[in-house]
Amino acid sequence: MAGNTFGSLFKITTFGESHGKALGVIIDGCPAGIPIDINKIQEALDKRRPGAAINGIKSASVTSRNEPDKAEILSGVFNGISQGTPIAIVINNTSQHSNDYGNLATTFRPGHADFTYDAKYGTRDYRGGGRSSGRETAARVAAGAVAKAILDFYNINVTAFTTKACGIEITKTNLEEINQNPLRAPDNEAAKKMEEAIENLRSQGESAGGIVKCIATNVPAGLGEPVFDKLDAQLAKAMLSVGAIKGIDAITDGLKKGDKIQISGFGTYEIMQIEQWFAGQSAASEIVPVEFSVFGNSFKRQRGAAQGVFAGRCIVNTAADIFVGVLCSGNGGFSACGVRIIHDFVV
Repeated sequence: MAGNTFGSLFKITTFGESHGKALGVIIDGCPAGIPIDINKIQEALDKRRPGAAINGIKSASVTSRNEPDKAEILSGVFNGISQGTPIAIVINNTSQHSNDYGNLATTFRPGHADFTYDAKYGTRDYRGGGRSSGRETAARVAAGAVAKAILDFYNINVTAFTTKACGIEITKTNLEEINQNPLRAPDNEAAKKMEEAIENLRSQGESAGGIVKCIATNVPAGLGEPVFDKLDAQLAKAMLSVGAIKGIDAITDGLKKGDKIQISGFGTYEIMQIEQWFAGQSAASEIVPVEFSVFGNSFKRQRGAAQGVFAGRCIVNTAADIFVGVLCSGNGGFSACGVRIIHDFVV
């Protein structure tokens, strides 16, 4: 199985299965001299770990599996400082209930990779989906925490939050509220409605999708390598490699009418107009070009990534249609013999 490695200068390779002994990641390319705090890695893992509760509330939007997701650094860090050598992080599985999946040995679940893995490899780990399980993302989070340590070193910030779930959208963006609700939405009131709607669907054995926005600020110009490794192409690849993500919106620089921007050699000027390429789409799709007025003359600057090379400022993108792949309502699977089976699935 190829395809478990992402990146070039900062390269990660994840390994492990949902019900195996452990999951983990090998990080190659982390510069020497970067402070690496295991507590911050653990803090990141705690935000995504199954069974976690926020403000004492356990969300209906996550799996019922309860894992501590305790991270252990095996190599590459000494006295809290990266050594410039490969960093290995392992996360042991402790709450597998593999017997719950015994009926799936000859049954393929819709919305999962059961059939496709079997067709491709001639074998599969049916216990929780094996390598195709969403649990694989724990290794990505650990790697992301190390990447964040590097970004912090250069004062680059990345923030992500839910903007829509179960058909309910946020009505405000207060980043301080992201960590105050299980949906990690910047709107506590909307998050409560989302949670209630999800709980209602879950009680019926149904599921729903949602949208997450990610914003990176203070990003330097020049990122991205033409032609196949353009910045937007790489970001899209990374996000779409997460099993539940089915679409990605435009990647832009987050500018809006009325914002001020510093133009080298000219000073600070106000954005007069933003032309919209994708009419009717969300604000994240309102992209290029931006019109400025300088010395009475207007001109336009490319927004976001110009031919795959970032033009500077901040990156805004939106991953859409995130959904829970398993339903409980007997929506039906099919056996390895091709006979359709109707029963309740294990979440």
